[in-house]
Amino acid sequence: MPTFGNEVKQEELETLRARIVREMYLERWLDVWFFPEANGVRGWQGIQDIMFVGLNPSTGRFPSEPDQFLYAQLIRNDFQEAHLTDAIKCRGTASQVQNWLKDDDFLRQQMDYLKEEISLTNPRLIVPVGQKCANLLRSRLGVEVAQRIELVLPHYR
Repeated sequence: MPTFGNEVKQEELETLRARIVREMYLERWLDVWFFPEANGVRGWQGIQDIMFVGLNPSTGRFPSEPDQFLYAQLIRNDFQEAHLTDAIKCRGTASQVQNWLKDDDFLRQQMDYLKEEISLTNPRLIVPVGQKCANLLRSRLGVEVAQRIELVLPHYR
């Protein structure tokens, strides 16, 4: 059963999600995506003290075989309450993502969203999924966040 503090965190996450949808989808027409709750995994609403961060959402449909694998591994390792997110909140083709990674203003906005997620969930450990994501987080989020990165998972797709 969630405690009052957890309910507040989840409400604040929903407020942030609404802002991201408004700013990225409604104002810029970019497709946004958040890890959904499924099979007992909380996804983007997770508030456990661990955060898994991918680079960007896939353009496929959920739940793909790799998504099912990820969620099964999270359950198997008792991380179903972990916060799952992406550094870049928008779905895009490989070339779009490469362009976004070169766009300082776009990346600053995406990192501001991620910093707010980190502030709201206050994870003890941040686990980037893939080396490209780890490099981005270490270069863009500062020492305080980089100190919470103790391991990097290989990308599961």
